[in-house]
Amino acid sequence: TPGLLWLVDWVGTPTSGLLGLEIQDNIAGTPAVGAGNQFAELDGDHPVKIWQDIATIPGKEYQLTFKYSPRPGVGALDNSLQARVDGLVLGADLSVDGTSNSDTVWQDETRTFVADLDSLSKVEFYDNGTDTSLGGYIDSADLRCIGDPQLLPPKLTVNKVVVNDNGGNAVVADFPLFVSATPVTHGVQNT
Repeated sequence: TPGLLWLVDWVGTPTSGLLGLEIQDNIAGTPAVGAGNQFAELDGDHPVKIWQDIATIPGKEYQLTFKYSPRPGVGALDNSLQARVDGLVLGADLSVDGTSNSDTVWQDETRTFVADLDSLSKVEFYDNGTDTSLGGYIDSADLRCIGDPQLLPPKLTVNKVVVNDNGGNAVVADFPLFVSATPVTHGVQNT
């Protein structure tokens, strides 16, 4: 989305080093399939957090999906990440042992939350692993509103009952169906 950039800040207070988000391009692992040629490592020099302030609709439910992989050859304590919204951790920490992996092992992750009363939600990935300049990977982050009827088409399923007339003959029973007090027949709303 144009104008949406990942902002970066330290986790903790390192006394030296470079503040930045490390973007990997097949250097220490392969990007997720179908997600482009790069991915992010959140402990390039020291642990960092990255975030975007996203316009959200208060009270609506949102779904954050992303791909996570431990860094190959690195233990679980170094690969520990959190997904957060407005400072609250969404779901369990991601902390997978990658010591036996020779390449990335991507797993799909999904977190949901309800936007609070503010019109902005701070969506954040947070490295809470050890400070070794080796950390877990994030790829293909996506946020969608799943609770707004304007964004999702409504779905109505109706089953019509077929009645047997005791003579072995099926009789289709007529029934009225109303959506907002407007009759519907054969899946087409009468106007």
